[in-house]
Amino acid sequence: MRPTPHTPCLHAPFGPRGTRIEDYALLGDMRSAALVGRDGSVDWLCLPRFDSPAVFTSLLGTAEHGFWRIGPVHTETPPAATRRAYRSDTLVLDTGWNTLQGSVRVTDFMPPHSPTPQLLRTVTGLSGQVPMWSVLRPRPGYGAADPDFREEGDRTVAATGEGGSLWIDAPPPSELHDATLHTAFTIEAGQELTFAITWAPDGSGEPALPRPAPALETPPRSGVNRPAAPPTKAPTARPWSAR
Repeated sequence: MRPTPHTPCLHAPFGPRGTRIEDYALLGDMRSAALVGRDGSVDWLCLPRFDSPAVFTSLLGTAEHGFWRIGPVHTETPPAATRRAYRSDTLVLDTGWNTLQGSVRVTDFMPPHSPTPQLLRTVTGLSGQVPMWSVLRPRPGYGAADPDFREEGDRTVAATGEGGSLWIDAPPPSELHDATLHTAFTIEAGQELTFAITWAPDGSGEPALPRPAPALETPPRSGVNRPAAPPTKAPTARPWSAR
């Protein structure tokens, strides 16, 4: 069953980017990392490596410097999540909202074994019918540039100018306005919908389509629950009389 679309809002309110650093959750694939706020906004992401220029930089500036928010429709400030947690011993993040229309969950992760870096965001309807927005505004070079967009079949490609491009997979109907990709839809209970961005070097051809289910079989591990190494036995000091 496909999600029910509604009229896309070309000027979806982004809200102030006043998120505290302690309110961000970390995603990673051992090559790069992203920071996700409680409102479902990815405000920091460097691709393809940790030391690459960021394509989302609103963490350090404003919404004009790049972000990607998926969450319930709102009129002013995006609502904070009702609940948020990592899946056990992984960097797979579940963020949920309870709204007047129903409940919804967004699952975010970066597959560590994908050929090229990917950020996958799966929206799952838990109850009711929840109007949702995805607003994706890439700004390469730490927010300094607007990317050039083009269509490749059902996919949207944003050139980063750093030797690669972002391949964007978003369900129709999506609309591009002011170098920002807007997708408005209603998710019903039992429905599941995946959005993704994949970085691929220029000239390498079209990257594979995202496959969230197989990727979740080997999710990125957090390492926070690994057994502690056994303590090292301290050497016994000899008394002065034995020296």
